Amino acid sequence: MYATPAGVRVAGVLASAVARGPAPTWWAHCEACAWTAAWLTARGRRMLGSRELLIDDFWRGELEWQERGGLRRRAHRPDLVGGLAGGPMLPIEVELASKSTARLRSVLALHAVWIAAGKTGAVVYVCGNSRLAERVRAEAAEVGLRREEKTIRVELLDDIRAQAIAARADG
Repeated sequence: MYATPAGVRVAGVLASAVARGPAPTWWAHCEACAWTAAWLTARGRRMLGSRELLIDDFWRGELEWQERGGLRRRAHRPDLVGGLAGGPMLPIEVELASKSTARLRSVLALHAVWIAAGKTGAVVYVCGNSRLAERVRAEAAEVGLRREEKTIRVELLDDIRAQAIAARADG
């Protein structure tokens, strides 16, 4: 699933369309983002998708981390943003594969800066498995994001999928 020029026109949303579909290496990530979007909408939440976020510089941050090959810099946007109608929007990161520790910490530190600046109140991570979820929680704690302080929420993709299906069935 991706935003074609015709699809963006028909949907009437302000979003950046893609010229062609995602490469097969991105299919699992696209599917996980779609399930997360379904979870949000089935629960009556507002949402901005990745193509909408591309045209909104409010959600653009700069990452910097050290790799074996040297210093890396890259722009970063969350995968999705969601929230209650009339309430604050929270960035959502979908994590299916392990990033390097330095890169993961750089993303988490960006969210910590946004929270400290009052831009957001928390970040939500949707992880592909419990090992990734535990890794995200551990690295998040290193940059000051903690579940107890409600600055990070970590969910498993299987739970998100089940909740989206249940919410739709109940609705």
